[in-house]
Amino acid sequence: MSAPPRIQEYAALPSALAVVTLNDDNTSSLEIVPLTGGPPTLVPLPSLGTVANLHAAGSKHLIGFTFTASSGTEQYWKALFVYDVDNPSSAPRAVQGINGPVSAADWRFVPGAATLVAQTDDQSMFLIDALETGKVSPLGAHAGILGFVPGTNELAVADAGLKKGIDPPRYSTINLTTGTSTPLTLAGAFVPDAVNGVTTTASQPMVLDASGQYAQVVRKYDAGQEASVVNLTDKSGSRQLYRPADAWSRILDTCISPASDYLAVETAAPQYTGDQYPVRPEPTPIRTDLVDLKSGTVLKSVPGFLPSWCG
Repeated sequence: MSAPPRIQEYAALPSALAVVTLNDDNTSSLEIVPLTGGPPTLVPLPSLGTVANLHAAGSKHLIGFTFTASSGTEQYWKALFVYDVDNPSSAPRAVQGINGPVSAADWRFVPGAATLVAQTDDQSMFLIDALETGKVSPLGAHAGILGFVPGTNELAVADAGLKKGIDPPRYSTINLTTGTSTPLTLAGAFVPDAVNGVTTTASQPMVLDASGQYAQVVRKYDAGQEASVVNLTDKSGSRQLYRPADAWSRILDTCISPASDYLAVETAAPQYTGDQYPVRPEPTPIRTDLVDLKSGTVLKSVPGFLPSWCG
């Protein structure tokens, strides 16, 4: 009797789900599962290996993922691929950058488009047309992708402070039409501290609008105990938006809904066991709270990790 499938991650399309599962040898399988029922379609991967960073561009019927081959002698290392779900007879296509196939440390589709932003291991970022080879625009080198500013054509990025380890991080937005970078002032940006044995850290800010309003996870560690909250900050100041229930007090991850009206918060128990997955390991069990960004009200709690729109 075979073991039940181990689902690593998924992405939602208009008529199907793309699902990554782990095989017994810890290699990956990628399947397209119709929402109307029927058998899944197995996506042909370049070789034996692992799939990660699965995202969907629902309006274009595209999925994208990174692929690393099992054999160290093969060419694929976090190689970025796209696959057209409407053309299941085709194979995934490697995304081409300026110097050939892209190896992506991080990446995501531009909302509502077939273009994507990819960051390589040396922190270089590019805007790439996923369907047409040769359409590549350099976006400079940046420490991290914060996400797309809702209601704009801008990408928010982070960089280290000018004096590393001393100055606070710097933030900016990049206009994806012109490539112009503009400094982004985030009022009350968190600066880590360590006082009386209490250490505080914070996640990257999640920019909510062009005014610089943002949400941020702040974690405090005291004598081995963690307390996590989500703060909402704008030019008027900062307030606590959300604190998880004591039984689910560890905030693992968060993301903003496409319309910037909800916050999804992935949580785990203070003491937990890991699922031992080789790619994207998670605590078990986990649950996700859906929070109203205006009131902080938890609208729903569901078992499992973040919803598909977080991709």
